[in-house]
Amino acid sequence: QQQQQQQTTEHKMFQKLQGCDVAWSTSHSTTRHSYLYHTSNYNSTTPSLPSSSVKDNTAYHAVMKAVNGTILESQMMPGSYVHIQDEISFWENDFWLNDRGYVVGKYGEEFVYGNREGVPYKMTRVALFEMEEEEEEEECWKRRVVREDLAWTLGDAFFSSNAE
Repeated sequence: QQQQQQQTTEHKMFQKLQGCDVAWSTSHSTTRHSYLYHTSNYNSTTPSLPSSSVKDNTAYHAVMKAVNGTILESQMMPGSYVHIQDEISFWENDFWLNDRGYVVGKYGEEFVYGNREGVPYKMTRVALFEMEEEEEEEECWKRRVVREDLAWTLGDAFFSSNAE
């Protein structure tokens, strides 16, 4: 019974948003993942991959199953509605999220978040968590910074890879 109460409590923390299901694939869509082709001249026919993932181009891509996105009631402004559209790509060390939102109004839609040009948020792995064995053969997770130039994003307590 206690386990059931814990599961119920955990489920109350999250709300499934109808119409926001995504489909994952190892292949990208040339139209819905068009941000992969954005270069300085926008005429590229070859995907522009993250530089930190060029050794292994294994990627996973997601699109919303609702091809034109979905419209949901705003969580911030009850009574108003937001049209959302997302595409996702990730590699071992990079995560790209093309997330856009538009408020649906009487006279059409007004852009509220994301990038109007379809350029995704581009996030790069800064640290790894690795299992290490201690002297007493206990397993312990340790953080290892893999991008020292971005270590500042971890905050003061984690600024160097030597931080405990």
